[in-house]
Amino acid sequence: MANAIQELERRLERLEKTVEDMRSRLLPKTTEPWWKQTLGMFKGDKAFEEIMEEVRTQRQADYDAVNREIDELEAKEARRKNSKSRRTRKAHRAAKT
Repeated sequence: MANAIQELERRLERLEKTVEDMRSRLLPKTTEPWWKQTLGMFKGDKAFEEIMEEVRTQRQADYDAVNREIDELEAKEARRKNSKSRRTRKAHRAAKT
């Protein structure tokens, strides 16, 4: 019985050491944020640069489309106000006569 207990103690000790080794490999060794760890990992990567150029092109196209839409809405609003103002002036002149 004593031998069995000693054998279990040795096995447990080896198991604890193995678990500690595994934890030390899996747990991060630094407290640096993940984004800092990956910062610059695509530097000089041609495929990444092509992707980023396509993203910039698409983003600019989106900005341009939104700006055109805003310009059209502002012009429509200005025409509406101008038309309303002319009608008001005509009505005002007609009332004076």
